Amino acid sequence: MNTNYYLKFIDFFQRHNLYNEELFHYFRNNSILFDYLDTDYHPFIGCFYTAKKKKVNKIRLIVPYTDSDITNSINIHEYTHAIILYQYINKIFPENNTTEILPMFYERLYLEENKNNALLQEHTDAINKRITLSNDPEIIKYRLALAMQDELLEYYSKGDIDIKKLTAYAKKRAKRIKL
Repeated sequence: MNTNYYLKFIDFFQRHNLYNEELFHYFRNNSILFDYLDTDYHPFIGCFYTAKKKKVNKIRLIVPYTDSDITNSINIHEYTHAIILYQYINKIFPENNTTEILPMFYERLYLEENKNNALLQEHTDAINKRITLSNDPEIIKYRLALAMQDELLEYYSKGDIDIKKLTAYAKKRAKRIKL
């Protein structure tokens, strides 16, 4: 882990009112970290949960060490999933086509804040191209998230938007999008 990138990662969450020390401590203690250069782990990147009686009871992350803007972007995506999931500890998590909207939005926000990073832009473009070209029906939630990013950026730029307001806005607006 590169301390400078880790501090940049934490700073991102703090500036966007998503940081909670206790929560991040929980996530760190329930994470498997790996070197992003070890591509064998790439298929396992994600935020996962276990359930008891259909209720979320534990969250686990598999993410790369934060040592570049690309790994920060990946971690931002997965930690956003974890933050959302944590609200459902001991509750049923309503999985649907909107679950990728906020993680991809915060990734996009990070990209916007690091516009001069060509490698990050190339990485993001490659992912978005795979989403756009895929015929996999599971990709619909990613396409929905891509379709909403510009609108969410505009809404978010008006200021004082917390994750709860953003979630409500995104779910409401997602209903009108036809893919």
